[in-house]
Amino acid sequence: MHAAGGLWGLFALGFMGRFGVPVAGQLLAQIAGIATLLGFVLPFTYALNWLLNRVVHFRASADAAQVGMDMHELGAGAYPDFVVYTDDSPMR
Repeated sequence: MHAAGGLWGLFALGFMGRFGVPVAGQLLAQIAGIATLLGFVLPFTYALNWLLNRVVHFRASADAAQVGMDMHELGAGAYPDFVVYTDDSPMR
């Protein structure tokens, strides 16, 4: 959703130009920017995240997901009035 909205914003800026008047040079510059994002930045970022995930896993453990990340990492809930764990929770 963010990528589609961002790409549309880049294209719309070039298409609509300044004050709604299309400018061919601006449209070409915006399309070159979109091509750079899709052709270089997206594959590079995907590959870097894939490599980093091989070294340091991004996912939380099953226990942490069950208890909640606040309780797992901090030992306390971030929202004390919103209780989702029971008294027999393993992290209490």
